[in-house]
Amino acid sequence: MSLEEFEQTIQLNLRASFILCKGLVPAMRSQRWGRIIFVSSIAAYGGGINGPHYAASKGGLSGLMRNLSTRLAEYNISVSLLAPSMLRMAG
Repeated sequence: MSLEEFEQTIQLNLRASFILCKGLVPAMRSQRWGRIIFVSSIAAYGGGINGPHYAASKGGLSGLMRNLSTRLAEYNISVSLLAPSMLRMAG
């Protein structure tokens, strides 16, 4: 895989979530309430078949979630993460 492919995946799956939180958290903090839900993947924990770039980006979301949930709990903001497995599409 190229460095560009790795960076693109990190930007899409991890950096974009960070930027979104950076924009939303101040309002949540001022109203003292909020819910943030990240969508990760079991690939973050077992590697998966999608490649190291995908696993790293989804693993990064797990770390981001843990850090934010600790920091934002006092503002009644919960931060959660869903980590589904691969799904078979009907049809």
